[in-house]
Amino acid sequence: YSRFFLGRLKLTPEEWYQSLFDPAEDQLCGEFTPSYDILPNSSIEYMLSLNNELKIIYLLRNPIERQWSSISMFTGNPGDNLPMSEIKKYDYFHPFSDYLGNLRRYLGHVHPDRIFVGFYEDILFHPDRFLEEVQGFLGIDVEEINLKATYTGGYSGIKSEYAAYFSRQNMENLQSMAGVFGGYTRFWLDVAREI
Repeated sequence: YSRFFLGRLKLTPEEWYQSLFDPAEDQLCGEFTPSYDILPNSSIEYMLSLNNELKIIYLLRNPIERQWSSISMFTGNPGDNLPMSEIKKYDYFHPFSDYLGNLRRYLGHVHPDRIFVGFYEDILFHPDRFLEEVQGFLGIDVEEINLKATYTGGYSGIKSEYAAYFSRQNMENLQSMAGVFGGYTRFWLDVAREI
């Protein structure tokens, strides 16, 4: 499909992708996808060859909630009606939660000043402060934005058996993150230990 579409536009995939980042003078462009989390070094290098001035906003979410959210979205929000054997089929979501490993891979190619690490909880509980920090990182000033945070996550929607499984799966990452970041990640670790 993309070959047909891009062929009709007479664009290479690289030209099409770069055309997405051609803002007007008073605009800033960006995009996001969790798939960037697990790019191999060669893909990061290639991405930088297309735009060596890019800035990265890396948002961290409790990995237990993140895995559950991914599975829920992928399966159409199963609630607690999937057997553990089905939940384990989605273990391929786990590498997305290796935040430190993913961040280290990027830091091998991108200067730390070009990476902003933020937390999902800041979007929920301190959206104005979070927006100010992101604006400072991007070097922009947006005078008025009406933000409304909506929280739909949390352990309440995760069957205890699933939460315990995700906790065991993420324990080493949670311990490492708590040592590096403290704050929210320390709370994530404390909660995972209690599950």
